[in-house]
This record gives sequence, C-alpha cells and structure tokens, in this order.
Amino acid sequence: MVLGKKSLYAWSLGSYAKKIINDKGGQKALVAHVFDNTIYLRMNNDELILISTYPWRSPFTISLAGIDYDGFSFKSIVSPLQKAVLLTDEIMIDELSIDIGEARVYSGLGKPTSSHVDNNYLGHKLRLLLYTAGIIAGGLRDTSTSYLHSRICGYLNSDGLLSDNAMDSLIGLGEGFTPSGDDIYVGLSSAITYTYSYVDEKRDVASSYLSRIKEGISARLNQTTWASGMYLKYALSGLYDETLEKVLYDFYYGDIQDFYSSVVHLLRRGYESGCYLALGVLLGLLSIYNSFKLHWTNKLCSLLIG
Repeated sequence: MVLGKKSLYAWSLGSYAKKIINDKGGQKALVAHVFDNTIYLRMNNDELILISTYPWRSPFTISLAGIDYDGFSFKSIVSPLQKAVLLTDEIMIDELSIDIGEARVYSGLGKPTSSHVDNNYLGHKLRLLLYTAGIIAGGLRDTSTSYLHSRICGYLNSDGLLSDNAMDSLIGLGEGFTPSGDDIYVGLSSAITYTYSYVDEKRDVASSYLSRIKEGISARLNQTTWASGMYLKYALSGLYDETLEKVLYDFYYGDIQDFYSSVVHLLRRGYESGCYLALGVLLGLLSIYNSFKLHWTNKLCSLLIG
C-alpha cells in the first residue's frame, strides 16, 4: 500500500538499524547508492542501513510493505548524494517519507527452542550444497572474473582461504557492486559466526577460526568498496540477511527438504552473488567439519575449473 505519491511504510525494521536510528536519531545520513529496489544509506561513522523492497529481512535492513511493483523504482524518487534524516518513527529523503513507527523489529532467526543438531544428515546436506553451488558456479567460470575459480582452488589445496595470501588475492576481486571474492568471504564468515553463536558442540572449532578471519578481513576492507566491505563487517559480527541465515539454520536444524529449498532461494539472488554466497557457506562449513574437507575440496574444484 502506498500512502501517498512519495510516502511509504515499513513492515520490518532490523534490530541493528533500529539501534543506529535510536543512537543517531535526527542526524543525517548520505544516500550512497540507489537501485530500483534498494537504497544504501551511509551513516557518518560509515555504517550501512539498507532500505529495500525485497521480501527478505536482515538486522540492518528496513523492508517496505505493499509496494506496487509495476514500474516502481527508487531511482525515480531518490538520487545519490541526497541527505536522509533518521527519526525514531520516520525516515525522510527529500520529498520521500518512510514511516517506520509500526514496523516489526527483526533480529534474525537464531536457533529453534529445541536446538538438537542431527549429525546423521549433515554429510548429505553438505553434499547437496556442494553439487548445487559447485555446478552453478562451474557454469559461470567463463563469464565470471578471470582466475577467480583457479585462485580459489589453488588456495584450497595449499594454505587455505583464511591465509594472508588468499585474503590479499580474493577480497575485492570481481566485477559488480559486491565483488565475487567478497561474496565468498561473506558466506564463509556467516557460516563460522553462525556456528559459533548457535551450535554449542562446534563452538570451540568455530572459535579457532573466528579471531583469525576477523583480523584478516578487517585489515583488508580497504581493498573493496564501502558497501561490500560493510557486508563483510556485518557478517563477521553475526549480522546477515534472512536468505543466508536460513541456509545455516536449516543445515543444522531443518530437514533436508527445508535445506534444499533454502539453498535454491539463496542461489536465485542476483546474477552471481547468490551462487558465490552459497559457495562461501559451503567452504565455511567444510572448515568446521574438517573430516569432509579433503575429498570434497577436490570434488568441488573439479566442478569449478573442469
């Protein structure tokens, strides 16, 4: 439902976005990027708030309700470099007003109350993720960034993706708004932080990777764009959108059909981003479950580089 020519309302308000607004209410943010379905707001301290008409939520996203998608585009009403004023119940960008007063706060999926991990099916789920993400990524090898796949496999078969050499080479590598190398590390970081936060029996293993990846990525954020860097930074803090978190939630706590549906949903994101996010999740989980790593890394690379 559109309340007026340039008046919209939000149905979901991310908990982290709400915290930023409450902390900085009345202050101005910069419209850094505008696309048909998204507005990227850059706060004075570089933090990101995303305004979106897509149906998936995140802790840093304001999701709008009832948009008439026939011909709708933020580009027709908002321009980059405009100022946004953030109030506790409203966001104003020039003549656009977004009512956030009645939006439901979204903090993430977390884990179910009955949080038992059925280890009997984890191998089947990893195999499913490997083949779906690997086959689709393999189909992109001729159109994706040159050397991306060979570099990934080179590091997987040597000192790993968490090495300084790998992060130097892959962070910021790729075309587009979020480089494919960054998407891989967002997925990988999300798998590690989710496991650390919500899977008690694997917390120690995840912890052994967490400080290393936080230090490595944080030191290399200047290799990529502001927005992509913020996705990396948020993933390291356990903040990720619903489609990505649902894959991890269903890997540990859902049945195989739920997991497959979540993977397919993620793979449909964008032209390449969903594929490389899923690939990153796979690589993060293979790090956690090291017993699967050697054989399946070789199989993955046969799909990625032929």
